[in-house]
Amino acid sequence: AVVSTQSTGALASSIIQKYETPSGSAITNIVNIHRDLPLKHDTHTLAKISQIGESELLEACKKHFQPIFGGNANLVVCCPTNKKEEIVNDLSGLGLNVKIVDDVEKYFQFLNNDGNDTVME
Repeated sequence: AVVSTQSTGALASSIIQKYETPSGSAITNIVNIHRDLPLKHDTHTLAKISQIGESELLEACKKHFQPIFGGNANLVVCCPTNKKEEIVNDLSGLGLNVKIVDDVEKYFQFLNNDGNDTVME
């Protein structure tokens, strides 16, 4: 799996938008200073965006998300039906247990079940 151009474009756009006005630039720099980040932090981030790949994303997930959710967390991925097979294969290839739910309402009813022994088909 490769990080999509759309994703990297969205990230770059969100960084650039912070600097569209002089006040936005000033606020962003003040926030960076209070976070102990260098003033050129966003410039360096923009330069590195094109270098982001699957391994970097996995490392970030392991470092930041795993400690928050532990080993018992569920992940929900919504996607167009024409991407479903590719995404399932990628996630399964990472060793994740993947369950496909085509009827979201039925799934939430199952999750909100008050403990009676209803089984989701």
